[in-house]
Amino acid sequence: PHTSEMHPTELHSVKEQKFENTQYLMLYARPGIVQSYCYLLQFFDTNSVLTNHATIKMLYRLSTKLAMTPLMYQISFFVTLRKILITPKIASFKELQKFAAFIVRKFTVSLKESPLLCVDTIFWKTTDDVTMIDHGYDEDKLPNRKPTVTWTPQEEEEIRTLFDKWIDKAKS
Repeated sequence: PHTSEMHPTELHSVKEQKFENTQYLMLYARPGIVQSYCYLLQFFDTNSVLTNHATIKMLYRLSTKLAMTPLMYQISFFVTLRKILITPKIASFKELQKFAAFIVRKFTVSLKESPLLCVDTIFWKTTDDVTMIDHGYDEDKLPNRKPTVTWTPQEEEEIRTLFDKWIDKAKS
């Protein structure tokens, strides 16, 4: 049959793919994106209820479905969470207050396990930072990481000697 006689659906082949929600969510687990969501919540008292709801839902999904709560351990966001928590309890802020309490509770539990977490609150975190926070700061114990290779003092000395020879050769 001619192309003009073919039905439009016959012209294109369709291949179904399984949609992986977690892979899609990982696209949002980036410092710049999380920072934007947290910034949006700074205006929770003037945002619409729908805006606050959508923002909280995304941050909650990152926190629970991906176990990325430490992405939100940041001083400026804690200031916002404090404002949310001290706001009078009214129906439109109930979901926000519940989420704020959830994040603060998670942070205090993590802080007991790792007191150095306070220092990390200065910076926005990447997914690698989250892994380090969750599994301790010993890189050899991190999941899916190869153990680091330590050099013996003799090997380090040999490298220094070879480097010095290379520098001397380059100068001449």
